[in-house]
Amino acid sequence: MDRQDRQANLAVAEPASDPRYRAVTAGDDHVASRFGIRTVGTDATGRYLINGVPMFLRGTNYIGSLYLSALDETIVRKDLDIEFEGFTYGERFMIIGSTYDFAQAGYAYRNYISDPVEWYNLFKISWKGPPGVYRLVVPLKLDEVLDEDRMLDICQRKFQRFHPRAEPYEIVIHDSYVVHQRVAATFRQGRIILAGDSAHLNSPIGAMGMNSGIHDAVSLATNLLRVLRGEEGEGALDRYVRQRRHVAVKHVQTATIANKANMEQRDPETRRKYREEMQRAAADPVLAKQFLMRTSLIDSLRDAAGIT
Repeated sequence: MDRQDRQANLAVAEPASDPRYRAVTAGDDHVASRFGIRTVGTDATGRYLINGVPMFLRGTNYIGSLYLSALDETIVRKDLDIEFEGFTYGERFMIIGSTYDFAQAGYAYRNYISDPVEWYNLFKISWKGPPGVYRLVVPLKLDEVLDEDRMLDICQRKFQRFHPRAEPYEIVIHDSYVVHQRVAATFRQGRIILAGDSAHLNSPIGAMGMNSGIHDAVSLATNLLRVLRGEEGEGALDRYVRQRRHVAVKHVQTATIANKANMEQRDPETRRKYREEMQRAAADPVLAKQFLMRTSLIDSLRDAAGIT
């Protein structure tokens, strides 16, 4: 394979609904995105088949050594029969958006509120902004999920319990979703490589899912380029798997499971100890930096770098 062929052999499988991936790869003949993927397989010669047809890159004949990277497409992982280890929470998470300006009530742009009955995350987002809206994340009980006819009433009740006010809230967003704590048994099968949500899922409490997915992408790009340039064999991809799966299990899963447990903790003594621990970290610059290094996942990058 010559250098030109080496450059033109990365395909990215992504969901059809997200235009961000189209923008990233637009005009690049070395990367191809495929949307609306239903099946992934191979033919008798080992060529990848996307929705039953060979995978081509724009302006090229089919390249047999093409690598397929799945960043946010569970179909790829499922078609490869890669086990998704972990568990799914019994309740759903609900997101509710309102035009009410919570800043006037003293809230910041990012708020985490621990509550033994019903915890909350409140974030200012740019939805159709400026000025944007505030989005509340709150647990949704199973009996509430089934009551679709009263969903707006449920949204109103959630907001009013969080921050009571005389006027009703204007609800502009509402949805709910299942939350998983899962990691793929492997991030690689031959020339198909998993990263981001196709490789691991976690509770959004703590905002580690997207951050760790970005770290996956940077690590994969670095290691894959070394392979494509002939600087290293495919062992570089195995190193990617070892490093990033370690981070997913030991750092992201551990932290996000603990975050949710702390948010909904009901034992008064445990809640008191956690609150005092956070207060000490806020008051001590050394402890504060340690907390930030851990929650920003910078510590996880340094840990992964030590895995060869």
